[in-house]
Amino acid sequence: MFRNPEQRAAVAERLCHLLMRDHHREDYHFWTPTGPTAAATTFMRRDKGSQHDRRVLGIAWAIWGGEGRHDQTTFGQVFGAGGLSSDAVVAVGSLMVAMARTPEDIDAWLALATPQTLADFAEAT
Repeated sequence: MFRNPEQRAAVAERLCHLLMRDHHREDYHFWTPTGPTAAATTFMRRDKGSQHDRRVLGIAWAIWGGEGRHDQTTFGQVFGAGGLSSDAVVAVGSLMVAMARTPEDIDAWLALATPQTLADFAEAT
């Protein structure tokens, strides 16, 4: 699983940065090493953004530990019909594999999870 809260926060931030369609600018952050930012809380509380982005943020919140979570994202919303895009499913699925292994595998996921690698993998499968 995770090495420490900082690694957990880095994963949550990377997921948001990689997968949120409407809020993916470099200067828009939802997680810091100490937890969710005010932007993340506001985003969820005000019911802002697309359904896709809210699902991604819900997954990030679940990874963080669920405390303070304002939304519940179900397995079906992620992997079922009408769920996330194929690149998002690849990101979440590969992260789940890394989380089942070691903190070093999570580090490798963080290093390799880029928009291009996700698109390449989703296209090849």
